[in-house]
Amino acid sequence: MINLIFLAVTIPLYFKLGKPIHACLVRGISPVHADALPGISIQQASLLMLEQDRIIRSFPEVESVFGTVGRSDSATDNAPLDMYDTTIMLKPQEKWPPGVTYEKLIAKMDANLQFPGLTNTWTMPVRNRLDMELTGIKPRLV
Repeated sequence: MINLIFLAVTIPLYFKLGKPIHACLVRGISPVHADALPGISIQQASLLMLEQDRIIRSFPEVESVFGTVGRSDSATDNAPLDMYDTTIMLKPQEKWPPGVTYEKLIAKMDANLQFPGLTNTWTMPVRNRLDMELTGIKPRLV
């Protein structure tokens, strides 16, 4: 009997499988992942991340920016020193200048974050890490 109850509860969930979840976008969070050339020094990586965060912070739609470079001391994080993860907290869309959409904002940010040897990926961090683990290839999408 209990099994039938659980089955009945999971049937509606089945129809939602395969649909992307964009909860972060709804909450005003926009993550960017950047890859630098391998072998970059910790000093150069830190300076590059600070410059990237400064540029992002200059957009009026941005509430705050938090960037990290490299990995923690964990076997579950496969990010080398040349990988940057930046979390951008956006202001509520009502406070954005007229005519600005999320897509236009990301395109404008990406255009301003073009550094030689740096590739930007605008994707959710968990999805990025899973794609890397499953395929063994770092995604280089913009």
